[in-house]
Amino acid sequence: MVGPERTRRWNVAAGRRLPDLAGLGRRADDIVAVSPDTRTVALRSAEGVRLWDLVAGRPKGATFGPQGDGVHVWFGPDARTVALHEDGGSLQVWDAGRGQALLDTGRRWDEVRTLDIAPGGGLVAFCPDGEALQVWDVRRHRRLLTPWAAKADVCDQDRFRFTPDGQALAVGVASALRTWEVRSGRERPRITTDGTPDAAFSMDGSHVATLAGGDLRLWRTADPSVPLLRQRGITSSTSELVLDLPRGVIRYTEGNNLVSAVRTVALTGTESRERRERPFSAAGFSPDGTRLVTVRPGEIELRDGATGLRRDTFAAASCATCPPVPVTAFGRDSRTLAYLSTPDTVTLRTFGPHPTVTSLPSRPGVDGIATGGPQSAVVTRTSYGVDFLAPGEPRGTLPRKRYGSLLDRAPDGRIITDERQLIDPAEGRGSARVVRVMRGEGPAEVAVFSPDGRYLAMSDHDGRVTLWDGDGSTRLAVLIPGAEAGTGRERHPSALAFSADGRLLAVGDAEGELHFWSTDAPRSAGSPLTPADGPVLALAFGPDASRLRVATRHTPVRTYPLGLERTARAVCVRAGGGLSRAAWASYLPSVSYRETC
Repeated sequence: MVGPERTRRWNVAAGRRLPDLAGLGRRADDIVAVSPDTRTVALRSAEGVRLWDLVAGRPKGATFGPQGDGVHVWFGPDARTVALHEDGGSLQVWDAGRGQALLDTGRRWDEVRTLDIAPGGGLVAFCPDGEALQVWDVRRHRRLLTPWAAKADVCDQDRFRFTPDGQALAVGVASALRTWEVRSGRERPRITTDGTPDAAFSMDGSHVATLAGGDLRLWRTADPSVPLLRQRGITSSTSELVLDLPRGVIRYTEGNNLVSAVRTVALTGTESRERRERPFSAAGFSPDGTRLVTVRPGEIELRDGATGLRRDTFAAASCATCPPVPVTAFGRDSRTLAYLSTPDTVTLRTFGPHPTVTSLPSRPGVDGIATGGPQSAVVTRTSYGVDFLAPGEPRGTLPRKRYGSLLDRAPDGRIITDERQLIDPAEGRGSARVVRVMRGEGPAEVAVFSPDGRYLAMSDHDGRVTLWDGDGSTRLAVLIPGAEAGTGRERHPSALAFSADGRLLAVGDAEGELHFWSTDAPRSAGSPLTPADGPVLALAFGPDASRLRVATRHTPVRTYPLGLERTARAVCVRAGGGLSRAAWASYLPSVSYRETC
């Protein structure tokens, strides 16, 4: 903040105030622009525009450009290229470092409303008063044809900026961010929003943050099909949106000219470009949440369940008849991982002080796995076979019929399939008991038993989530109704997880929405959490159920506090502290003051 007596500065990343710099005295009234790095201001004067170095406390170079009070200035991203317009004059672009004019459009306008300079200073786009968008090639001194600009009424929106590569212009229009390559007119992938968005790109252009209608989202520019992060409830009085991908944060200014604050939103789990370009196709936590397996085509990664750090990588089966997403499953003890390592081999890995690796021959077509212990497994094959595998023992097999693909195994050994078949197999010896359960529902995409076997939760393809007793005979509640036929609204299967004591059930959907319920009160509306950064692949509660761990396509682990004390601390951090005594007296005059944060 630049004033006559002092210049106040803050290190936003560190959250602390920096030493004040000298003010500009009477010259503070002549400030017309501040450079993007906040180190330089532009001053108008009777001699022309002058740049002032705030850190050094002295002018930079000679004056240049038009003179007088009616001058408007815009800095380019490098703070070296500067655009100038005097009311009723032409638009000029200058190299401020050398004091050299680079472009004069020649034509005069009363006003230039909105302007942006491309990175590198090669292009300038602006909206003259009452006219359509103009884009000029600064080096060639010529205006470019922009027939595509009429599609978006760019100058009626007054929200546009060049992309970091300097080749395209991103325009905020009603319900979308649209981007056109300036010279060819080709439109890049469109990003859908809930209003006319402000936008901020990462330095490399790989990601963009949008803020519209109080809804903050982060997108991959190459594939903006779903947001990587979404946060609702942001005030409408916002400005100066910034995406700082290397530091893993989005920042924006909230408030007005009198009172404002910089808010920071963390991008938990942001990793390397290689990982962002290869999202996970599936994921699964161990029952105790200490381990996580993530899946990409052809490989399975074992990770720490708390931090998401990768511990090991295994090759997954790859063949014409293999499942497109490699099949994996943790054992109930959380120490055993089963997966299909070759088309006809199920591998069991145990973890701990004495790890083991066991290979179990299987028949091709495995589409579901559950462990029976550190050295045994049960598998389903192409929905028509159920086999029981153990080293040194004959393969147990149930009679051939349509059972469906295995989804989960209860603590007592029963298994549930996507055809809603509950199988009590007797390990393939003797007659197995097979019952169709959860009547009235469609095929299950996800189904999980609670650790004590008292509950069974399922989600179908349309995102409908229901809670049942452990036998699947009595429906206790419809937690999420799913998509309604004929509405055109699409939903997708949800991820489900019970806490260790079975008292809580968490649900995460393909839009990143997160809720949890008490199984004692399943007919309640559930408790919402801040949305995740994309489709939820897996969930797990921490050991004491005070935290929920979430895996998405682009983030191995993000942890949400569920306990009241932790939630209160998170709210205090987001609010920037509790109420002051003055604010308390204003809002709660009849209540005695107490510290809230």
